Amino acid sequence: MPDCLNYDLEYRPITYWDTPTALLANIKGARRKAAAREFLEKGDFEGLEDWMIQERLPDPLRDCLGRIHPAFMGGEYLPDFEDQEVEIARVTLRSVMADVISVRARRERRTIFYRIVDEYGTEFDIDPETSEEPLSMEYLIQLMDLADDEANHEMGVTERYRDLNCYEPKDAPGVVDFAQVTSDFYPELSAWYEEEAQEWLQEKLKEAESAA
Repeated sequence: MPDCLNYDLEYRPITYWDTPTALLANIKGARRKAAAREFLEKGDFEGLEDWMIQERLPDPLRDCLGRIHPAFMGGEYLPDFEDQEVEIARVTLRSVMADVISVRARRERRTIFYRIVDEYGTEFDIDPETSEEPLSMEYLIQLMDLADDEANHEMGVTERYRDLNCYEPKDAPGVVDFAQVTSDFYPELSAWYEEEAQEWLQEKLKEAESAA
């Protein structure tokens, strides 16, 4: 587990809605979101084309991108967002299709409802399911790490995917970055999971050394 003293686990966004951060949050495509963020960070608003920032691409354009390379499809087949729903974190897998797992929050009156979705219709049991204010970073990590895939009864949305693609401990260096976490609302979340991945790598290398 990463060193908690290096992170502000009590940090919580003031809101998930009606902020500049939320402008990019609901771009489903991973490549499009990254490109849009790059243009905005450079202040290049002329280069930022409308199709880049659409929540959902029209099917013909989506199919066209897929013919260029399968990785351009990453995130594009996620379920559509519900009313007042926003993505608060995502896990991008280094798979052929660059599959994406999306952590979402939806507000309804004074309650925020959470869910995790992917591009394959996986059902996740999560805790917490609701809150009255945005989650602290600590509780978001709990939600992600304890998410239970109902069909396979496997927990978490990061380490389990590294394990599935690490056939032997000696293969660990090649898959340590298989699951990459990003968030438009939690600035330290990526670093937390990068540290978690490095700890996982060290454990696997010790296993490989013991087996040698």
